[in-house]
Order: sequence, then structure tokens, then C-alpha cells
Amino acid sequence: MSALLQRLGGRLEAAVFLAMGGWCLRLLMTGDSWLFLHPRFRILLAGSAFVCVFFGMLLMLHPLPRPHWRGMACLLLTIALGVAGQRGLRPQEADSLDRLPAADTPAAFTYDGRDYLPLNLAELYLLTESDPPPDAEARFALQGMLLPDPEGLAPGVLLRLQIVCCLADAVGVGFRVEGTRLPPPDGRWVRLLGRLRPVSEAMAEQMQASPQFEGVFVAVVAPGYVFVVEEAQSIETPAMPFIGEMRMEPPFAY
Repeated sequence: MSALLQRLGGRLEAAVFLAMGGWCLRLLMTGDSWLFLHPRFRILLAGSAFVCVFFGMLLMLHPLPRPHWRGMACLLLTIALGVAGQRGLRPQEADSLDRLPAADTPAAFTYDGRDYLPLNLAELYLLTESDPPPDAEARFALQGMLLPDPEGLAPGVLLRLQIVCCLADAVGVGFRVEGTRLPPPDGRWVRLLGRLRPVSEAMAEQMQASPQFEGVFVAVVAPGYVFVVEEAQSIETPAMPFIGEMRMEPPFAY
């Protein structure tokens, strides 16, 4: 009986390695790898998948005399959590007909005869930290989740997660927003067209604290500016909702 369990365990160990490699390959083939890793690490994920498949085939031909049951349990748990996370993290389809479909980013959005430069929230944040800062008349187009301001300093906060390596190091980057055309800050994805308004030193001091948002471990909201909204549109969740790239000059990553 013990010998039979060892043989079955050896085959099971091989199957677990093959399953792990297959799941990694599935992430690459479905384009869902960005849910867990920055796109720049796709080659690393592909290499990991190859290694798992290689060792799975090797163990299938030459099973180990003593299977590593704890190791198999850890790999199976990883696969189960990954599959569940893949389903939970994938953006849902828009639930409202008034949302605009995703489209290729133009060089500029136009509204009321003005051009608005598209860029992402992290890129605009860096521009506000540059010397000189953006011109007061410059117009920008941003996209992100419109959330309530936890500090109550503005009608809402436009926020988007930025990832460097994976979701574990995701940081929320955003701007406080105001304007008569601002929709309710209920977590919807929006495209906002507008301009930056510098705030007073006293207000900037109040805005220094990092606000806390539900589901966001760390958030950085620009302390010296408020984004004045001149036009707002509800949009579908982008195919890539996270910020994974920043550029310091046009065309920006948006």
C-alpha cells in the first residue's frame, strides 16, 4: 500500500507542476497576466511556466521516491487562489448604456473649442512636481475612479492604482477634483477634462496627509492642486485599469 501511495504521489506531484505551468501559460495567452504582474515581467512568467512544465514532464517520467506533499499542497493552494483572483480582479463589463466604449487615445480631446492633453494621473502628478509647474491655462484629460474625498476637502478624488512590479506594491495616485459638471463620486470610471488650480498654502498643508480609501493600501493625492472639471464623461473600465507606464513628454501613456 505504501509503495502504491508513493507511485501515485509521484504522478500527482508531476501533475501539480504541469497544472502550475499550464495556469501560467493561460495567463499569458488570455492576456490576464497583468492582473498579477507588471506587463514588463511577461517574459519572467513565460520562463516560470516553461520550468514548471519541464519539471512536470520530468517527474512524470521519473517520479521521486518520496513525494513532497506539503510542496504540492502549497502549489495547489497557489493555483486555486490565482484562479479565484483572476476572476475577481478582471474588470467587469459596463453596466450602464450611457458609458462610452473604450477607444484609441487621440492626441488631444476637444471640448468647447479647447484641446485637452491626455495623460495619466501619475504623469500629471510628476508635472506638478517639476520646475516650472504646468501653465495655469494648460488643459488636461484624465481618467480614473471618482471617489469621495475622505478628508472632505473637495467634492471628490480622481484615483487610479499604479503598479511597479505587481498588485502587492500598488499605490493609489490621484487629484482632488471640483466643478459644476462633476458627477457623483460613487466609484464610477470617468474621463475628466479640465485644468489645475493651485491652492493656498494653508489648504496645501491640510492636503498633505495621505487619505485612506477602501481597498487601497496606500494613496498619494497631490497636495498643492485641485483639478477643476470642465467636462465629465462616464466610461467603461479600461482594459488596463492600472498605471503601468509614465512618460515625461507627449505622447503620454494616459
